[in-house]
Amino acid sequence: MGLTLPSIEGGPPEVKVQRFAEACDSETTDLTVAALLGKRKQSVADAESLLSPAVAKFFETKNYTNEAAYVNIVSRWHEASDGRGLSQAEREAANWDMFHYETVIAVTTNIESQEYRRAENDNLGYPEHPRSGTTDDVECFFSMLHNKIKGQNVTLQDFKKWWRKLVIEFNLRVDESLPFYFWTLNDRFSTEDLPSFDEQQPGKKKRLYTLKRRSREDSSIVCVGRLSLPAKGQQRTRQLYHNTNVGVPPVTGQFLAQVQDELNQ
Repeated sequence: MGLTLPSIEGGPPEVKVQRFAEACDSETTDLTVAALLGKRKQSVADAESLLSPAVAKFFETKNYTNEAAYVNIVSRWHEASDGRGLSQAEREAANWDMFHYETVIAVTTNIESQEYRRAENDNLGYPEHPRSGTTDDVECFFSMLHNKIKGQNVTLQDFKKWWRKLVIEFNLRVDESLPFYFWTLNDRFSTEDLPSFDEQQPGKKKRLYTLKRRSREDSSIVCVGRLSLPAKGQQRTRQLYHNTNVGVPPVTGQFLAQVQDELNQ
């Protein structure tokens, strides 16, 4: 599509970022122009599509060895942290591959804490790291905090004010002896044994390996009348603040060739 990426400083010197623009033009990846240019700041979905197994596989088919190796290391680390179906040994190996690479301090700190927990679990006889069992509880606690304060901006003063009440309410929600135990829409709290985080659910495809085609943002999809195509589910002003409207991607060479063929007929 002839997209020129801005020059960047830092990062792996052997990786040519312009090759990610080629991946954006491929129908085999989930990479869009919005994700490639970082138009939505702090978007997890865009980060996952930029450094995904699909992008790594595309680089392998093009014999871009350095780019494929880099994306594979990052995507395997992401899967080891958040995905199911990997053994503890595989998760540890993926963590150390990422740790020995050039990474930001927040990532290395996260890897260190995971490996410390894994070592402690071995001493305690716990089969796997407890991350999957604690994240939902923490998110539920802070969702109650936001609900009580009626807003997103939580100050330390607000937190101290509501701390005692929130702890009492949270304990009531997780107390299985009460009749309203785990009274939530998705049955978040349960006394049953949860499936192992290291085992893949039968018949369920891994999330990071599933492509989600977004016709408005994906430059690899030939879409006639794209500029006049209405955006699906128009966003409210509050939603636009957190999820920027990225508009349409540049016109691709494939689309121009198709238009030219139509005009020549």
